[in-house]
Amino acid sequence: MTTLGLNARVGRSRVGLKNANSRCLLRAKLSRVRRGVFLLAWTIRPGRPGERLMVCEPTPPSFGGIDGKRILVARDRATYLLGDAYIETARQVAFRAAASVPGTTKSREANIKKALDYNGEHRACNRAYLDADQTFDHHVMTELSEAEREQESNGYRLSEADFIKRLVKHLILLSLSRNSFWAAVAVFQVLCNYPTAALNFVYPFVAPNRSIDKEKWQCSRNRGKLLKFVGERFGVHPENLFTERGPEVYSPSDWQVQTINECLAVFRPMGRATVPKRYRGDLLIPYDDNDPRGDERIEVDRMALLFSPEDLNRILELVGLRPFEQSIRRLNFAAVLKRPAVRKYHAS
Repeated sequence: MTTLGLNARVGRSRVGLKNANSRCLLRAKLSRVRRGVFLLAWTIRPGRPGERLMVCEPTPPSFGGIDGKRILVARDRATYLLGDAYIETARQVAFRAAASVPGTTKSREANIKKALDYNGEHRACNRAYLDADQTFDHHVMTELSEAEREQESNGYRLSEADFIKRLVKHLILLSLSRNSFWAAVAVFQVLCNYPTAALNFVYPFVAPNRSIDKEKWQCSRNRGKLLKFVGERFGVHPENLFTERGPEVYSPSDWQVQTINECLAVFRPMGRATVPKRYRGDLLIPYDDNDPRGDERIEVDRMALLFSPEDLNRILELVGLRPFEQSIRRLNFAAVLKRPAVRKYHAS
């Protein structure tokens, strides 16, 4: 629930309170009901805590240009990460993210216009273009990072499942802040233990024009940066993030693999393309060869394929590589338990 921060006079005829002039502090949450979404509230009054009332006022159809249903979904995603006891924080995350979308979108559109008006030589942009809904999803994850750190600094003890969820979400956020090559490195060389050659086999199917100039040292550089960012986020030295003893990867039947797949389903960017069954190497996402900046608007679609185990496995099968579920690196949760206080992190 979230405190609206207002003192409301609530009429008896509207909510059935005995004292029509009672001042009560409203706390509320969005709740689905048969005929729409209403503000479910309850009063905080001496001697009568937790009295529930229904304020018969539907939520706005949109907020910050974001559809109300998407805001509800974002709240649920935040609750999935923070826990049911933090639904108030989850709601605040969703609405803060929605409120920040208009300014971000306006600034991004202005930068794109400048780029299109530029007469000099262009090259592929280092960052993906995000539309309003994608910008909202990015802001939700950014706000979640702040909420996570506040939760942890207040003494919240991470479970191994918490750590896995936050790690996967953070890798998606870091990638979405950049481009599909970062997403490829995050999946193949951070989350999984595929060799660089495997990444170079698969990435051309996802982004043919961007894969041309990618060399081994670039993969190593991006992997190093991702590990550094993740290590800073969780207060763990990058070398200690993964288990060195025993099997290097999880078994597909391990609960950790199920949790990773679940988290990918919750947080991966929504794309407009899928890899067909019995994929044979056809172009997955068309782009304009004559426009050096023409693929910026499809970079998120490419990331969606890379963060989808089902889609990725169809490409891996084509090139004869192990499925995603058989390649996930074992995480060293013991190092997280011994970590110092959480320090700075990088998401943008």
